Amino acid sequence: RNALSLPAEQIRSIHKTLLEKQPERIAHELQELDEGNVGLGILLILIITDPNGLELCLVSSEAFEPAIRDAADFLGPDYDTRKKLAIEYAEAVAEAKKETPDTFGWAVVGNEHIDLSHMEL
Repeated sequence: RNALSLPAEQIRSIHKTLLEKQPERIAHELQELDEGNVGLGILLILIITDPNGLELCLVSSEAFEPAIRDAADFLGPDYDTRKKLAIEYAEAVAEAKKETPDTFGWAVVGNEHIDLSHMEL
């Protein structure tokens, strides 16, 4: 599902039109979330479907866009930290496999091992 930012007035208009003409396209009713406690005002959220049945999330730009702007630091990923964490994780898993080799590929509940190999994912 994609989120599309539109002015609140336009979202209300879309909601009203769909209610009157194509209510089956409203996947989730219009919600109003009071984001005033963080200085953003009312956030409108309306989930509708497009003519092909794909869901679209309409959000009010008056509250959504400032929230996105405030949340962004515009810094790229810290690849050195990611690499370090990946190596630490891989080493921890390898050590755990050495210590308890019979538990990998199995679910362990208490002291009971449950074979999950027959389950389809």
